[in-house]
Amino acid sequence: MRLFIYLAFLIAVLHIGFTLLGVPMYPTIGIRLLLAPMGIFIPTITVSLMISSFIIALSVLTVAKRNPILRYINSIVYAVLIISSFQVFDRLWMLNIVWRWETDSPSIPQAPFALLMVALQTLCLVILVLPSSSKFFKKES
Repeated sequence: MRLFIYLAFLIAVLHIGFTLLGVPMYPTIGIRLLLAPMGIFIPTITVSLMISSFIIALSVLTVAKRNPILRYINSIVYAVLIISSFQVFDRLWMLNIVWRWETDSPSIPQAPFALLMVALQTLCLVILVLPSSSKFFKKES
């Protein structure tokens, strides 16, 4: 389960880094659209930091408490993140936008970032649902 914690930290750090580079992988646009009618406007990096903090806290709590319910909640969270990252990848792939070109900065590859995030999040989801991890959660803490 240490691998799971390390992957959760890596995913959170990469998401924050990608947001700083202008390639958000979280559903930050959807969250901002939900808050806008209420008059709440939050910068994308702030939303990314909040989501990343939530993911790390939930992952650490899940492993520390060995609670099967937390494991299922964490699995759902990772499934949602996989879908949102895959939508970024799919949208970029369908539009043939693999590279983002800007005149004032170097090019930033977007599609490989999205594919990397889909792969890492899928690995976390697989670790959570493997029978060996089920044995871990059945043990007394």
